[in-house]
Amino acid sequence: MKHARMLGFTRTLPPDSHTSSPEHLRSMTRLPGRASRQCARSRSASLLIASLLLLSACGGGGGGEASEGTGSPNLSTSSSSGGTVSTPDTQPPSAPDAPAYSGLTATSVLLRWGGASDDRGVAAYDVYRDGRFLGSVSSNTLVYLDVSVSPNTTHRYQIKARDAAGNLSPASAELAVLTPPLAAVRDTQPPSAPGSLRATQISQSSLSVAWLPASDNTGVAVYDVTLNGVLIATLGSTASNYTASGLRAATAYTIAVHARDAEGNASLAATIQVSTTVAVAPPSGSSSSSSSSSSSSSSSSSSSSSSSSSSSSSSSSSGGKSSSSSSSSSSSSSSSSSSSSSSSSSSSSSSSSGGAPAPVTTLSYVDFDNGSLTPAGWTIGAQQGGSIVVSSDKARNHGGSNGSLKATYPMATAGMYAWAEYNLAPLNTRDVYIEFDVRIPPDAGGRTPGSAKFLKFFGQASSDGYANTTFGISGDAGQVGSLTYIGFGDGTNMENDVANVIFLNGTEPTWIGRSYGKASVYNRGTYWNYWDWKDQWHHFRVHAKFHTSTYNTATKTCVAEVNDGEYYLEIDGVTFVDARGLFNHRCSNPPLSRVTLLDWGGGTFGPFEINLDNIRVTTGGFVSGPKKH
Repeated sequence: MKHARMLGFTRTLPPDSHTSSPEHLRSMTRLPGRASRQCARSRSASLLIASLLLLSACGGGGGGEASEGTGSPNLSTSSSSGGTVSTPDTQPPSAPDAPAYSGLTATSVLLRWGGASDDRGVAAYDVYRDGRFLGSVSSNTLVYLDVSVSPNTTHRYQIKARDAAGNLSPASAELAVLTPPLAAVRDTQPPSAPGSLRATQISQSSLSVAWLPASDNTGVAVYDVTLNGVLIATLGSTASNYTASGLRAATAYTIAVHARDAEGNASLAATIQVSTTVAVAPPSGSSSSSSSSSSSSSSSSSSSSSSSSSSSSSSSSSGGKSSSSSSSSSSSSSSSSSSSSSSSSSSSSSSSSGGAPAPVTTLSYVDFDNGSLTPAGWTIGAQQGGSIVVSSDKARNHGGSNGSLKATYPMATAGMYAWAEYNLAPLNTRDVYIEFDVRIPPDAGGRTPGSAKFLKFFGQASSDGYANTTFGISGDAGQVGSLTYIGFGDGTNMENDVANVIFLNGTEPTWIGRSYGKASVYNRGTYWNYWDWKDQWHHFRVHAKFHTSTYNTATKTCVAEVNDGEYYLEIDGVTFVDARGLFNHRCSNPPLSRVTLLDWGGGTFGPFEINLDNIRVTTGGFVSGPKKH
């Protein structure tokens, strides 16, 4: 696992993702019904003439009322009359590779094998022990944890592949395993729950999730992924992400991840509730498209919030496996309030380049006045002793409103304690604006304790590197609690968000990588210091834009890059940084995937709190007017 580190910050970089479909559909073979029976009653002197009449009346075997029955999926081929003729799938898959074991105890065997192939796709793998069927796993799952073996016994395993028609492959080569004698003391301690389970991609038909590794005294063996309580995948011990596909649009799903050790001890579940996006009918003459549930329109009064993309929360602990869940889970809901939790609206504002006015579209506006932790398009959660709730204390809410978001950081160790994350992936955009009200109360000594990756824009990774961006509260001595820098990866290496840094006070101008000498960076010349927070609300406006680029996927080269990337930070109407002319991603990096508030915390200065209210995410500019330069 790779880590990015700067100013006391560490973040684990995700490995490659895993993809599968949880729904395996069987075709229904439709046999001739009423027409068949009518044709059968035909009386003809000649069998040949009867056959010809039957073929003509039945349309070559089609039409008529279907009789019930299940059978093999059919392959459609063109007929001479211009229709289709279905042929059954009778070809079995190839034999899977020989299994091997990667974990072994007196009562368990962890198997792995190589996949089989099939002309229409493998649907599942069947596991056999000592010649008897043991269980099945889905086609993307190439591991199986057998926890019912006998100690000091030789067991023999084989694997068979199965397609959707039920055709079984030849058996794999046999694996003989001798289990060790039963130990005097068995491992009964389960792993910790996977950490920080969150949605990373949401579409009409798929949901991608990622998590932080679980820990175990003897080592994690597998991760089990369930969808609405049904096991859809078992992944290896190094897995940290998964994509469930083949889902229904505009539907809420509960995804849970358990860790298991080699003894079969299962952790508490890390759970997230997420809704797929809504399918929208295409305009006349255009191809079909989808619209995220996080961008559904609503009026300014008595409007109903969209289907929620839910909050996530993990039942993990920071230091041991026996601690209970301290997460903040929430369910998908739809509620009415005087202000929408997510809206899509347009107005006019100056464009980011200072030219003609461009339309401003509000992707999401959340004021938490309806008390919900599940605004559409957002994932909100906490772990490791952190907490995140909707505050009902009007005296502590912005403007005495009915609600605000309150996150607390216990600061036992550095790590991720709370997050509020908006999914940008369906927009396919490289340009986004966010404004919000924030309050960070000081400690008894008047200092804002701890440090935090206060605001992050995630640009995902490519084979070249990362393009994530961080607006960071410092943990350095003398600057603890001060908003000091904008750090970003420009895609040239695997440094997460610290390959390039723009300091708010104007120092270290060379630390902006390949943008140096090409970028124009305005700095106010001072940090937003810890004493500037006081015990008051402050209004932030932030703009992040990736530079223009073109990537040739065939040659895997950058065809054109224009240094027109931008970062902008404004606090209480005062511009602190206005950076233009940046190379701030790589042409091979995907567009912006999400924007996250709160995120990672660290330091040794005790617990602290962050309050958020009136969060608005837009494209095309700020709703409150043009940038102040």
